[in-house]
Amino acid sequence: MYLRFAAVCWPPVVDTVSENAYGIYFFHCLFALWVQFLLLDLAIPAVGKGLIVFAATMALSWAASMLVNRLLASGRMLVVRAAVLSGAPSIAAGLFSETKFSD
Repeated sequence: MYLRFAAVCWPPVVDTVSENAYGIYFFHCLFALWVQFLLLDLAIPAVGKGLIVFAATMALSWAASMLVNRLLASGRMLVVRAAVLSGAPSIAAGLFSETKFSD
């Protein structure tokens, strides 16, 4: 049964949700709390408010997760570029192969 659904090519949206799942989980409380607070005084039925909170929380936490991932990825690239330009020793160059931990 699993292989039947695992072989299906899912839309790219599902892949990005999967890649950002932890970030969405991390940010959702912040956005859910504040969206609920913003909707507190509106005269909308509870089901409507719930749907609005769900959609807004999902969109905002997903966007925040993607933004943080992009910022961290670009930050890593800057650190790597600075290390290469400064001539810092690299594990790939084999400079650390003779350490006390190698057996």
